[in-house]
Amino acid sequence: VTLTDTSLAADALNTTNTNTTGTVTVQATTVTGTAGNLVTAYGAQGFGIDGLGNEAIKASGTLTVAQANTLAGLTNGAVTSTITSGDMTTLAGLSETGHAHTITVTDKSVVASTLNTLDGKTTVAIDASAITTITGTGIDAKVAFASSGISGLTFDATSYLASYSDLLSAFGSDTSAAQSHYFASGVSEGRSFDSFDESSYLASHTDLLSAFGTNTNAALSHYINFGFSESRSTDSFNEFSYIASHSDLIKALGANGEEGTAHYVAHGYSEGRTNDSFDELGYIASNSDLITAFGTDTIAATKHYITHGYSEGRTITFDAESYLNSNSDLRNAFGNDLDAAKKHFVEHGFNEGRSI
Repeated sequence: VTLTDTSLAADALNTTNTNTTGTVTVQATTVTGTAGNLVTAYGAQGFGIDGLGNEAIKASGTLTVAQANTLAGLTNGAVTSTITSGDMTTLAGLSETGHAHTITVTDKSVVASTLNTLDGKTTVAIDASAITTITGTGIDAKVAFASSGISGLTFDATSYLASYSDLLSAFGSDTSAAQSHYFASGVSEGRSFDSFDESSYLASHTDLLSAFGTNTNAALSHYINFGFSESRSTDSFNEFSYIASHSDLIKALGANGEEGTAHYVAHGYSEGRTNDSFDELGYIASNSDLITAFGTDTIAATKHYITHGYSEGRTITFDAESYLNSNSDLRNAFGNDLDAAKKHFVEHGFNEGRSI
């Protein structure tokens, strides 16, 4: 049997091979299918199938690095696939060049030379948008930033400046000096090229939200030119407490802090929403299992409320005023400081069996 299709599905080829005792000759220039069906088809080359070994392979679904290497070894043609792994250690195991692998790097920090080597192993642009730190040499970093084979990787001197107070002190708003510093020293020092969160900076200052709205570029410029010298906080906004303060956001966003910040900047502030009405210490003090699990870790407790406590119907029942009234030594020590009372109960009072 001679199959004259220019593109041939591996499962159809395997079926044809199973249904005949003669030789199946393939004239296709492309073979498609799952990794399993492709391996089966190529494994029958010389054993019922003839003509395979020089065509392109297009794998459906996703492949591990090992599967991609296996398919690459079956043909002299190019393999088109989507790789499941995103960490550079695993991706470094890709054994051949010239294939069309779709790759998304998930590491936030990568070595420049390793990224450039990976770039050479696929003809499809690598998604590097998760990367915030490149280490190695400035020369290798320049190659990575300039490569058309790497997408989502952009050096912005303004963002680099805003990420480091020592650079702001040294260079002010001189972005040329900042860029020179990054490639001459920053890369080898392992500095992130962008760790400044414009949305968090905006969310931390209502006057900036009123002035700039969602304009993150304006926020970035403000921090460099004014915010740093004014000693403004770059991130005093508690995104998890914001979500926990609003049941609709718990349902819509879960514990996605980045989306919580984005919501407050784009909607919550203009809607007049409170940015934190959730009593983190009160929540812990109201639940003995959380005292045992989290202590005074308010972030972990807030995330627990978002992911579990809200749906479990947990409420805040701890009465700090009553706790102080029941313990005169604490009233003398803390006065009317209710947060101090809650913290004391979590850290000491619960284990001491104090009356509440």
